[in-house]
Amino acid sequence: MLWGGGDTAAITPIVLGGGIGGGGKVTIEEKLRIVRLKLRMIWRIFIINIRGWIPGLLEVGEYYLDRYKLGAYIPAGGVNRQNRPKLPTAPSLQNNLTIAKTDLNYQHNMQRPLSLQNSLFSLHPSVKNALSKSLPIIAFESTILTHGLPYPQNLDLAKSLASKCRANNIVPATIALNNGKVKVGLTPFELEQICLSPKNQPSSPPQKATTSLIGRVLSLSSADPTLWGGTTVASTSYIASLLQIKMFVTGGLGGVHRDLSPSSRINDVSADLFQLAKNPHPIIIISSGVKSILDIPNTLENLETLGVTVGAYKTVYFPRFYSEFDESIKSPIVWKNAKDVASTFFFNSRLLNEGGGLVCAVPKPEPELKANRGKRKDETEVFINQALQAAADQNITGKAITPFVLEMVKNLR
Repeated sequence: MLWGGGDTAAITPIVLGGGIGGGGKVTIEEKLRIVRLKLRMIWRIFIINIRGWIPGLLEVGEYYLDRYKLGAYIPAGGVNRQNRPKLPTAPSLQNNLTIAKTDLNYQHNMQRPLSLQNSLFSLHPSVKNALSKSLPIIAFESTILTHGLPYPQNLDLAKSLASKCRANNIVPATIALNNGKVKVGLTPFELEQICLSPKNQPSSPPQKATTSLIGRVLSLSSADPTLWGGTTVASTSYIASLLQIKMFVTGGLGGVHRDLSPSSRINDVSADLFQLAKNPHPIIIISSGVKSILDIPNTLENLETLGVTVGAYKTVYFPRFYSEFDESIKSPIVWKNAKDVASTFFFNSRLLNEGGGLVCAVPKPEPELKANRGKRKDETEVFINQALQAAADQNITGKAITPFVLEMVKNLR
């Protein structure tokens, strides 16, 4: 009955061990007939079962179409034939592909994954205007404000950078996370709030948000509007690249920690390196080099392996943030002037036809270099080794190493 009668009666003797044609020799034609009967049986089983699967598949398909594509509201009980919402018509889809509401009121843009129209972005009017008119913009990270400098030095730095940008007809765009939004360009009030947040919000201190934590920090800040997320080199370059901001200025890049070796307990490599290699659109990162507490030669090797263009500005030695040159560390590329950097970036972005990043490391200002010439050897390296040893003695590992070492070096200098 399950297989539909008919042909099953003919196949039963064979299945049970009976012969064909009175026990005589089975011919090729009879073997082919048996194969055809078995295939027909399998096909009928498949058809009957698929009839049972189709409703479930349709329900799953309807759910995802409704939730992620067609902009309809999803009821708490899910989607079924009784409560399935009415789907929008084709013209309404074409005119409004932006919103797909869930019970949490999250939004998803199907037209462009992340764009100027995306509800997760909050663009300062000056940034929005500059993007629409292709005016020059410089992106800044915000971890230096939330975790790097104390108040009011962090606010003074932010104001100074913004002022220098505007004096050169450049729009400053400090990037931070707050109130469930990616803020690109901060108002004076917001700048004050993010700089004060480590001091004024002990119950909800600012979060350091690398690329992997953007979603988490946005989620936390949507529930607590006083919470700020400071973007790192990785997350800032990613967000700026999404918006096709072409330049990002920062201090020291992350990289490979000095204790990285085949026998290391943890392979601690900054997310900065990998993010610079896979940004969706090309971007120039102007930095003061790689943090001097890191393994700089190994960091440069990793960047080369990842396909990131790295060079130094007007120096053959690669800058260390924030120490004197180490003459054993040569820069892979030496750029003579700003036009040289821009030309390299132009050909990278046109010919490689991919995203990623170009790192231009700028040394200390010339007056500082001249002032330090002839003096005793820079003691920073001694302090770094002391701090790394202290971190090892206290079993400090992973992302906790960098802030620990930086703080200790600052206190020792």
